[in-house]
Amino acid sequence: MNVAVIVVSWNVRELLAQCLASVQAEAATWRNGRVETWVVDNASTDGSAAMVRERFPGVHVIESGRNAGYGAGCNRALAALPADMYAILLLNPDATLQPHSLAALADTLTAHPEAAVVGPQVLGDDGALQSTRRRFPRLRTAFLESTILHTYWSGNPELRRYYCWDQPEGQDQAVDWLMGAAWLVRASALREIGGFDEQFFMYFEETDWAWRAARAGWAFRYQPAAKVTHGGGRSSDQVPKLRHVYFVQSKVRFYRKHFGDFRGELVRRFLMLNYALQIAEDAVKLALRHKPTMRRERMGLYGAVLREAFGC
Repeated sequence: MNVAVIVVSWNVRELLAQCLASVQAEAATWRNGRVETWVVDNASTDGSAAMVRERFPGVHVIESGRNAGYGAGCNRALAALPADMYAILLLNPDATLQPHSLAALADTLTAHPEAAVVGPQVLGDDGALQSTRRRFPRLRTAFLESTILHTYWSGNPELRRYYCWDQPEGQDQAVDWLMGAAWLVRASALREIGGFDEQFFMYFEETDWAWRAARAGWAFRYQPAAKVTHGGGRSSDQVPKLRHVYFVQSKVRFYRKHFGDFRGELVRRFLMLNYALQIAEDAVKLALRHKPTMRRERMGLYGAVLREAFGC
């Protein structure tokens, strides 16, 4: 049972080192084959690639030369893998594997031949649960998740469905898909379905892949016996404006691709309105002198997103 670990990284050198150390510790206990690790460096400027070569000489390093996005980075490593891999662990650079997690994921993948992907329970640096289980989005999900309506109606029935709040977090279970901090992917499923759609620079690439996998008859499993500690968004936190722009663009692209141009346009127009409403909300609170510095910053950020993502 040969396993390849792929980490796509951008400017998180020390977090990447912690990630690779955890992979190295898991590989040292692996007795079922070999574990190979591949790092795709998406044009980091913090010496990440040099650090990997110095501290982890057994790790394969691919330097992209430019940041083409997460999916493109994964695809580049996938194309370079040996053909005899049983599974591929796609791991975020700000994530670390807890002991015996790789074995728990692999055992679950073996026990469920219908599963294309098995994912672990994900915990924050503070030990708090980061729920990754999801049901597939519907059109209404686009308007209620990660929007101003989410802020003021966070317990709405659609979000309860989408976030799987009706299922216990501590139970091994089938799910529609999992957020992609750590995926153990069956190599045969990848060969059948193909890699990530590189039109998604960041965000929704894993949703799109899971959607395609489901259409091909594959399933996802959640295995809480495997645990990963995840900082969450450490790369994208460096570029908050682009994080919003990429999220909006990918969300619209996903709905256009899977729900049609008309519904995709509805989503795009609603997201424009969403950012305009958030600017208006912050303007009112600024007039009331409520956290004025933060309000100005948010208004500037949301205005930039309207210009760059929507051309407003």
